Amino acid sequence: MHRRAAGFSLIELLVVLVLLALASAAVVLSVPPADPLREPVQRLAARLAHAQDQAVLRNQSLRVLLDGDGYRFEHRQQGQWQPSSDPALAAQPWPAPTTLVFAGQASEQLQLILDPAGNTLPGLLELHSGQQRWQLQLHADGSIDVQPR
Repeated sequence: MHRRAAGFSLIELLVVLVLLALASAAVVLSVPPADPLREPVQRLAARLAHAQDQAVLRNQSLRVLLDGDGYRFEHRQQGQWQPSSDPALAAQPWPAPTTLVFAGQASEQLQLILDPAGNTLPGLLELHSGQQRWQLQLHADGSIDVQPR
């Protein structure tokens, strides 16, 4: 009487490998594409909050200039706007050309003033880059809500 060897045959192992490959391919195809605007928009919101705090702490107005290429922060010094020396507020480019819409109006360049009292012009800032769209809701008290559109 012959005893069959314990274990799996080569065919059984190959079938399992094919099934695993198909399952992993299905998972990869179901993952949504990366959103290149997500991180820069969230970073902008964090920097706006930091800049608002700095404006209050230093009792000095700050200006944010945004355009299709990126954004930068400036402060008033001797009656002139100067680039911010704070490394956390260094100029930042967008990962791709971006369209700005503030309060429903498309704009090539947008200026936001952060005053020392902690107040901000309220409004909805939309950023569009390709198929990606994000909204930053700016509240009068300086708080910011970020959400995809």
